[in-house]
Amino acid sequence: MINPGKIQHLLDTALELAVPVASMRLAMGGSINESYLVTLTDQREIFVKTHRRDRIAGMYAAEFNALKLLSRSRTLIVPKPLYQDEDFLVMEAFREGAPAADWQEQIGRGLAYLHHSTRQRQYGFDMDSYLGTFKQSNQWHDDWIGFWRDRRIDPQLTLLRVLLPGQDPLLKAADKLIT
Repeated sequence: MINPGKIQHLLDTALELAVPVASMRLAMGGSINESYLVTLTDQREIFVKTHRRDRIAGMYAAEFNALKLLSRSRTLIVPKPLYQDEDFLVMEAFREGAPAADWQEQIGRGLAYLHHSTRQRQYGFDMDSYLGTFKQSNQWHDDWIGFWRDRRIDPQLTLLRVLLPGQDPLLKAADKLIT
């Protein structure tokens, strides 16, 4: 567990929040980051992520910029990103609660509105992103199928080919799909 003094220093210097940390608890769920829910003495809650092992250059910058882009669309509620560097990603915290009865429909509609509001002439993004610790290229493509095939499916299959024998049925089926 990270030293609470380090979190306090981060909040004081990087975020210029002169508010003491009241409590801090480990947030469960991820496997590549340590995450903390930090409650300040003024009752604000902050979510802090730090690397569990070696830092991954650019990972927090990519997530920070993606959160800013997602929030600009105003189609889904996403945590407001507050700060990032190579060691930390800090954002507002969400309150846990019971999902609405139609939560799946709400998310589906929100994603559809998100894609509609952020559409461009090409498919991709201005910076690469990450799937876990795996860096994903977001180089622009003129068509969605080409982007998905070349930037999402093929890199994952390349990783899978290292783990599975060459005649594996899953790889054969995947090769048919992308060719």
